[in-house]
Amino acid sequence: MRRNFKKSIAGALAGLMVLGSLQPLNVQAMEIDSSMIEEMEISSWGADEVTTTDVTYNFIDLADAGIGWGTTTTVSDGGEITIEYSGQYAETGVALPEGLDSSKIKKIAVNLTEGSSGTFAVKIYDSNKTELSAVYGTTEMEPSAEFAAIGLMSTAEGAATVKISGITLTYEGEVEITKTFTFAEL
Repeated sequence: MRRNFKKSIAGALAGLMVLGSLQPLNVQAMEIDSSMIEEMEISSWGADEVTTTDVTYNFIDLADAGIGWGTTTTVSDGGEITIEYSGQYAETGVALPEGLDSSKIKKIAVNLTEGSSGTFAVKIYDSNKTELSAVYGTTEMEPSAEFAAIGLMSTAEGAATVKISGITLTYEGEVEITKTFTFAEL
C-alpha cells in the first residue's frame, strides 16, 4: 500500500511540474489576416442566404375563385372571414391577386382564429380550377406547383364554422405587392 501511495504522490508532483512549465498564450503576438476572414464570410454564408417576404392578405384583398360548394361566407369590415361549412368536404376558395407570380410563393399559411386546424384542409388550384395539391389537418402548405387559387376545405364530419383573419404568403426574393382586389362571396 505504501508503494501505491508513493506512485500517486509522484504522479501528482509530475503533473504539477508540467502545468507549471506551460506559458500563457500570448494573444497579442498572433496576427490575423482580416481579408481572409472577410473572404470566408462571403463564400461561406453569402451563398446560402435567401431573402423571404411574408405578406398577409385579408379577405377584402382577395377575389372569388369560383370554386367550392356547401359554404356560406361572411367578410367583416376588418377583412376577417367566417366560413360556415354545411358538411364534410365543403369548400370555398379565393383567387390570387391578378398578376401575382405564384412561382415565388414558398409557403401558404391560413391564419385560423376560430375552428380546428385538425379538420381543415388547404388546396391549390390552377386557372382552370383543377386541383393541383392538398394538405389535410393543417393550415400551412408549401406549394409544389404554380397556382391561381387557394381552396379552404373542412374535413369535419358534419357542419363546421371557422374564422380566418387572413392568408399569409411567404415569397422568395423581392416582390412587388399591390392589394387592390375585393372578395365576393362564393
